[in-house]
Amino acid sequence: MSKLDPRWQVPPTYDPDLDFGGRVLRQRGTPTVPALSLLSYLALEEQLAAVGPASLLAWQLLADEDDAVSATVLGLLDDPGADRLWCAHVMQLVSGSAQRSGEAAKLAWQVQHQSEADRVSAGLMIVTSVLALSPDKARQFLPKIEPGLVHATPPQRAVYALIRAALDSDPALLDEAHRQLAALDHHFGLAQCALVAYQDEQAAGRRPELLRGYLEHAIYRYDIGRRESWAARLITYGLIPLLTETLRAPDDEIAAWLQRAAVFATGARSLPELQGVFRLARKLGFEATVSTLESGDPPHFVRTRAPSRASSPVLAAPAAAAEPAAAAAAAAPAPAEPAKGGKKKKSKSR
Repeated sequence: MSKLDPRWQVPPTYDPDLDFGGRVLRQRGTPTVPALSLLSYLALEEQLAAVGPASLLAWQLLADEDDAVSATVLGLLDDPGADRLWCAHVMQLVSGSAQRSGEAAKLAWQVQHQSEADRVSAGLMIVTSVLALSPDKARQFLPKIEPGLVHATPPQRAVYALIRAALDSDPALLDEAHRQLAALDHHFGLAQCALVAYQDEQAAGRRPELLRGYLEHAIYRYDIGRRESWAARLITYGLIPLLTETLRAPDDEIAAWLQRAAVFATGARSLPELQGVFRLARKLGFEATVSTLESGDPPHFVRTRAPSRASSPVLAAPAAAAEPAAAAAAAAPAPAEPAKGGKKKKSKSR
């Protein structure tokens, strides 16, 4: 069994039952992929207590009103006096098209008379947008950002290091990104470091015990970093599939993680994440119960049937288990057929 590096281990003093709280923007995209656009998330979250168009966009994102967000952004892009960098931040988070978000980031990059920090931020957004389409093009653009790093903020330099680590599976690059984000006590960024390590392991050894360790560390960082919906999503679509399909974890362990995901989703007041938890529970053959009707009461999950065959072929019952039942059915006498030609009884009608 491979041993997990101590920096990725969850501290024994961590109590998942503590309520760290927080209402932040919900995660979008694949949960096990690092959110390299984390500067955009942080920038929009800062506007939740502000006023103006940026605050409106932030609250629209929080309410998952994607249509309203798109309309607001398109209106701002048509305004010559609009803050192109803000538009790029939003497009990073809501656009399903990396090309569209990249175009918005390029507009922000080309803005004249902007600070070096804003230019670096726009450059980082271009790289994260292009990376989804072509890692090689992202690598080619990185040198254009490097001259401005002397004027960049510490979080921007840390994100740059994280992007480099995601582009090249070099342990030294990941070590540098982790060092910078740990110095900032940046739990969100450290969760992304764990997901970069997870991706590297997926592309290399695919050792289940290490994959589980990286995911659990990211969940821990999301929790203490007040990103409950992110933790719920990572448990539902990342950790539980690993536990069921690869590690064959027992029912009580799966039920405990389902409950924790539901608690996170409820704490974040994120209906999409909560629906995802209950959908997965049904596929796996679990039913939820509550001991009280209070809104803060977490559900308890109990297996009531075999998992759905459609949920995972690994979870389906093995054919050998069905052989004794099939043999017994074949040996059983066939039911007697009813005699033909008999008179049918007439039903009485009133």
